[in-house]
Amino acid sequence: MSTKHHSMRMARADAKDCDAAYDLMALIDAIDRGDYPAKQGEEVPDWFDEDDFEHLQHLHTRLKGIIDSAPGFMGRIVGGFCAVILNPKNNLIDMEDDCLSLHPRLDEAQRLLSWVEENRQELLAEFRAVSDEEEKEAA
Repeated sequence: MSTKHHSMRMARADAKDCDAAYDLMALIDAIDRGDYPAKQGEEVPDWFDEDDFEHLQHLHTRLKGIIDSAPGFMGRIVGGFCAVILNPKNNLIDMEDDCLSLHPRLDEAQRLLSWVEENRQELLAEFRAVSDEEEKEAA
């Protein structure tokens, strides 16, 4: 009985995507604080009035600017994180840890790889010795 493995491929977010995500996060944080959603150094009112049409128009312009700076970034950032990194089937992070840390299997694989790299010469020498011995026995 063969087991079929399915994998999901998702476009990787690039620097423009990350910049747009941080801009969106800053904009939402400003609104959450009641501040006017302004760019650095922009002359604007001190607070955001959600009943003021001009304020809403400015917010729309800022949101549209962020979206246009990296079309599709939200799918790559949020989708990539939620569907790929946080997916327990992928075993990428330790789902028992409250912070982002490697899955214990990946952590162990890193330790094993480090050990192999540190002991590479000795391992190769031992492999050659066994290989030479087997060739002598076969002859």
